[in-house]
Amino acid sequence: MKKIFIFLTFILLLNGCSSSYKKNFMKTAGDIYSVTENVKAFEYTDTDLNILYKEVFGSFRLIGASSFEGAAEKLEKTVSYAKSIGADIVLINKQYLKTENYTVSDTKSLTDLGGSGQAVTGNYGPGVRTLTTYGTKSVKIFAQNALFLKSTDNSVLFWDKKESDFPETGKSAFDGIWSEGQFYDIIAYKSGGYIVGFINSKKEFYVNPYSAVQKKAAKKRELYKEGDLKFIFDADTRAGVYITDEQSPAYAALSFGRGGELLITVPKDSSEERLVSFQKKIKK
Repeated sequence: MKKIFIFLTFILLLNGCSSSYKKNFMKTAGDIYSVTENVKAFEYTDTDLNILYKEVFGSFRLIGASSFEGAAEKLEKTVSYAKSIGADIVLINKQYLKTENYTVSDTKSLTDLGGSGQAVTGNYGPGVRTLTTYGTKSVKIFAQNALFLKSTDNSVLFWDKKESDFPETGKSAFDGIWSEGQFYDIIAYKSGGYIVGFINSKKEFYVNPYSAVQKKAAKKRELYKEGDLKFIFDADTRAGVYITDEQSPAYAALSFGRGGELLITVPKDSSEERLVSFQKKIKK
C-alpha cells in the first residue's frame, strides 16, 4: 500500500526526523557545552516562560530559546535535543491555535485488492491496475516555545530549599497544619514577604495489592518527602508557585474556601482551572 499526502506541509508536521526546536534555536550563551545524560523537562500550557525563568529558574544560565508553530512535538525528541546542546533543564510551553485538515490519498494496486491483477468490475477502465481513495487527516496546531537552561555553581532549584531557608518572621491567617487528605499534611507560615508551605508528614494507608488504583496512589505517595517545599506565595498578592503532583512548578493563587479550607488554584490552560484543597488540622 502506498500513501500519498497531498500537502507537503502535512508530511513536515508529522514526520520530521529532528526536533523543530533545533531548526529554530537561537543561542544566547557563548559557551559550548558537552552533551548531558540527564535533562529535567517541565511542560506547561499558556505560560510565559520568560517570567517563569526569571522567578523560579533564575539561578540557571539560559543557553538559548526556540519557538515554532506546528503539531505537538514529542517530549522525547525535545529532551534528546536538549541533551545534545548540554542543557540540564528545558522549559516547554504550548498553546493551542487551531486544527488543520489535510486531504490524503491512499493508492492500492488491484493485486492487493483481489488476486494477480485480474479484472475488477467498476468504472476503472481497461488495463487500470490501481485504485485510489481519498480522505482527510486532522492535525492540532500549537504555538510552542522552549527555554534551554544550564546549571551553574550557584544553581539551586527553589523547591530543594528547606524550612531553615525560610525562617518564620510573622503571623498570617494561613499559619498552621493543613491536611491534603490522602497523602500528606503541610505546615504553612509567613517568612518575610512570603507564605510558604512544606510537607510536614506523610500518611500511612493500606494498599490492596489487587487494586491498580491503590497501587498507583502508593507509587505517587513516594514522590513526597517530609520537609519538601510545596508552595511559596507572595503574602500580599497571594500569587506564587505550587509544586504539582507531577513535581513541576506551576503558577497558582492562594485563597480560602467558604468552609475555611486553604485553596490553591492552578491554571490548567486558558479556559480551565484545577483546585487543590487543604483542611485545617492544628492552629499553629
